[in-house]
Amino acid sequence: LRLYLLRKSGGHRYEKIAPLLFIDRLSDVVAIAMIGAGAALAIGRYELVSAVVLAGAVAANLVFFKPGWFVLLVNAGYATWRRSPRLFARLRVALREMGRLSDHRIYGAVLALSLASWLTEGYAFHLLLARLAEGSAAADLPAAAGVLVFSLATLAGVITMLPGGLGGAELSMLGMLVALGVPNAAAVAATAVIRVVTLWFAVVVGFMALPFALRQAERRD
Repeated sequence: LRLYLLRKSGGHRYEKIAPLLFIDRLSDVVAIAMIGAGAALAIGRYELVSAVVLAGAVAANLVFFKPGWFVLLVNAGYATWRRSPRLFARLRVALREMGRLSDHRIYGAVLALSLASWLTEGYAFHLLLARLAEGSAAADLPAAAGVLVFSLATLAGVITMLPGGLGGAELSMLGMLVALGVPNAAAVAATAVIRVVTLWFAVVVGFMALPFALRQAERRD
C-alpha cells in the first residue's frame, strides 16, 4: 500500500521506490536485532538466538551497501533462466536505485531513529509487564528481560512474513514470558495490551488517514 501511494503521488515506477521500503524494513530489523542482542547479553539468556539473528540482519546490509554484487547475481540468474526479462530488468533497476541510497549518513540517521523507537517500545513493555505481574517474582525481572522478549517476539513476527507478524509475535512472546516465570494471566494480558497499543493503534491511525492519502494521490495522478 505504501508503494502504491508513493507511486500515485510522485508518478515513480515501483522498481525505483521499492528501495525506500527496503531500507525502512532493513533498519527496523537491524535495530531490533541489535537491541535484542544487547539485552540477551545483559541477562544471560537467548544469547545464541540473538547472535544468529543479529548476524543475519548485518548480512542483509550487503544488499544495501553492495547492490552491485546482487546485480551480478540477477544477471547470472537471467542468463540461466532466460525467461521473464521484464522482471529481471526491474530487479536490476531496483538494485541500482538501492546504490543511490547507500550513503552511510542516510542509513546511520535512519538506524538511529529505529533504535530509539524500538528501544522505547521495549522499555514500555517492561513497565507494562512489571505492573501486570505485581505480587509475583516476575515483577522483579530486569528491564533487559522485557526488552529482550519484546525484541525477539517482534523478530519472530517478521520471520512469519504475515502482516504485522500476526500469530508468530504473540505466540513467541507468550512462550518466552512463561519461560521467564511470568504468571499465565499476566503473560496473556501483557501480550494483548502491547500488541493493541503498538500494532493495532498504528493500524487504526493508518485507516483513518487512508481516505485522505488516497484523495491526495488521485489529485496528483
